[in-house]
Amino acid sequence: MQTFKYLQTLAIAGWGFAAWAESNVTMAPAPVVFASARLDQRVTVPRVIFLRIGTGTNYANNAVRDRVTFTVTPGNFASGTPIAGTPSAGPIVAHVLSNGGDVSFRARGTNGGLNGGGTNRIAWTQIVPASSSGTLPHPTIGNGVAGPVTTLVAAAGVVDRSATFTFNYSNSAPVAAGTYNGRVTYTASLP
Repeated sequence: MQTFKYLQTLAIAGWGFAAWAESNVTMAPAPVVFASARLDQRVTVPRVIFLRIGTGTNYANNAVRDRVTFTVTPGNFASGTPIAGTPSAGPIVAHVLSNGGDVSFRARGTNGGLNGGGTNRIAWTQIVPASSSGTLPHPTIGNGVAGPVTTLVAAAGVVDRSATFTFNYSNSAPVAAGTYNGRVTYTASLP
């Protein structure tokens, strides 16, 4: 029985010392008595970069690839009147979000422009992008290589820019009949 009381006393004494390691006990006859203790907090946030072009929701992976279609009619063929592109799934919403500082934003078109079969091509310079209703400028489309860098400057380490992209086909020169396909690959990167 004495051994049990001895172990019980050691357990209580040990518990008391452990509690005092991060505590403050004040004993005084003064009218104002207080105690304080500190607790450290830590949040670890990884570097993140998110890029959305077209269909999808923010901050989620999405495998859907949208298409913009330009319809040339016999009445407007090579007229020099720009033809507005029609997105396959609604507005082309673009969003870049990052917490790693300034972001480099670029666009690379397939080499040689839009391919209509054989040597028939429409140059990327004939596709005129615009950024509307937002804070994300459309980068210049490079021909087979990444175009010039558009630097998105961070505020307090964060870039959060979005816009709606629109596209026009300049329709300034005659081209052979056919369906011309090409792809623009956008890249957002941290240094």
